[in-house]
Amino acid sequence: MIKKSEQIYIKKLFNAYSEDESKQISHKDDLNKNEKLLRHLNRQREIYYSAEMLKQFSRDNLPPGSTAFEELKEGIYYSIIPVIESHHCSCKSKIDSTLTVASQIPFEGNALKDELLPQDKQGICHHLANERDDIIWTTK
Repeated sequence: MIKKSEQIYIKKLFNAYSEDESKQISHKDDLNKNEKLLRHLNRQREIYYSAEMLKQFSRDNLPPGSTAFEELKEGIYYSIIPVIESHHCSCKSKIDSTLTVASQIPFEGNALKDELLPQDKQGICHHLANERDDIIWTTK
């Protein structure tokens, strides 16, 4: 079940899938006949929750007032926005290219660097999509 906290980034993914497939996709059930996109959606949800666990770890284990997670989000945002604003042959290509770039960003000085996994960096892209209007996956 898609939770309320996921609705914005999931809607943006559905918009991207709709554009690529040239048909309206507005629910997970609309993907039942497209195993490839269903697997893609499930991976996006996995990485979103990986980043959510890192956010909770940060809140529970770093000193009060730590901005480590916010610093990660800011660093990822400024690294991925050029990719998002570039031309892509499909929405899925745009998503996958953006996630690849995010997974390669080094964060050596961040307090969470020892806990940070590639899927956390990728999942932060969806956290950003929840918060920012300029993180969109459609190409038109």
